Amino acid sequence: MQRTLVFFILLIFNFSISAQNLTIYTEEDPPLNYLDSNSRLTGLSVEIVREIQRRVANSDPIQLVPWVRGLNCLNSGPLVMLFSMGRTAERNEAYQWIGPIYENTYLLYSLATASFQLNNLDEARQLRSIGVYNNDIRDQILSTLGFTNLSRQVNNESLIRMLFAGRLDAIAASKDGIGPLVKKAGHSIEEVREQLSFLTAQLYIGVSLDTPESIVQAWNEALNEMRSDATLLTIFQKYQLEDYYPGPAITAF
Repeated sequence: MQRTLVFFILLIFNFSISAQNLTIYTEEDPPLNYLDSNSRLTGLSVEIVREIQRRVANSDPIQLVPWVRGLNCLNSGPLVMLFSMGRTAERNEAYQWIGPIYENTYLLYSLATASFQLNNLDEARQLRSIGVYNNDIRDQILSTLGFTNLSRQVNNESLIRMLFAGRLDAIAASKDGIGPLVKKAGHSIEEVREQLSFLTAQLYIGVSLDTPESIVQAWNEALNEMRSDATLLTIFQKYQLEDYYPGPAITAF
């Protein structure tokens, strides 16, 4: 009788945890996550997350917030998710991970009219200023690499505006994201120049450490099903982003 009672107590406890609401955050970062012309949240990563939610019977809303706010909430937990998040050696043990859901390359970009051409990171360290999105993967990696000339901004749009205003020598941006950002600012992609690649990383849904592992496992299983039945590939094809389809998860750093 005592063992049966303990079993049912544990069963109820586990059910109460799994039934708790998740807080799910993302940022404005096209083509992965952004508001369309009707102010509806959309994008490749958003569609992936919503399909996972459908498969695990989760209906918690996805909230669009500045990256720093989402990261702060992820760090304080519990039951917090944040996407799309680069998985790096520095972050690997700090969170749980669902994915990968994308694979991206990050580069330094200047104006096409810039008088310099960067050949290596040492030359980039000598620039007057490089714009980065505050506390995201670009900021963290370049800081780890010893850059002291970083100008941290609260969003990507500020980086583009400052670059075209001559207030920055270069900005750190993703290969897939630079085009939409430049276009949104009223410029053409021909007005910027690719200078130097400094990182290729897989992107994930980051999960706070105190979130039950059973939730993370269920979401990863749903994502694996999407790979197997080609739903994931179909989403990538819809956005014409097959070049960024992720390979097997990189878990050792």
